[in-house]
Amino acid sequence: CLAPAGEGSLGGPGIAMPEPTADEVAAAAAEMASSFDQQASEMRDYWDQNVGRELKEKLWALAERRPAEATKLMGQAFAGKKSLGEMASAPQTSDPNLKSAPPREFLNNTIVKDLAPALVQVYNKGSRRVVSDLGDILMKGK
Repeated sequence: CLAPAGEGSLGGPGIAMPEPTADEVAAAAAEMASSFDQQASEMRDYWDQNVGRELKEKLWALAERRPAEATKLMGQAFAGKKSLGEMASAPQTSDPNLKSAPPREFLNNTIVKDLAPALVQVYNKGSRRVVSDLGDILMKGK
């Protein structure tokens, strides 16, 4: 692929960059997939060791109760401000679609959009206060 002179292409002005071969593309894709799998495995291990069981319990409580403010409630629970019993007594959502949705759909539509980035943020921070930091992030809604 030739770039017009002076446009600062990756190869420099007017320098032709050869197209990668199919084998080079496949090798690069395999390397990226392997790197992604390794990072995902490290994150899963980190979460299993730090909050795995507690996270499952709280997600299950949310799915059973269907609270109006699921993310805030989850944050309060992780921050130690709400117990599972208090989660169960939280006001339910008034949205009929969320009330009747299967548990996974309810969680996907209420908390996953906030929980996933919060999990990544705490992991990247390398926090020693994993549970409370996760709660703080979720309560802030970021």
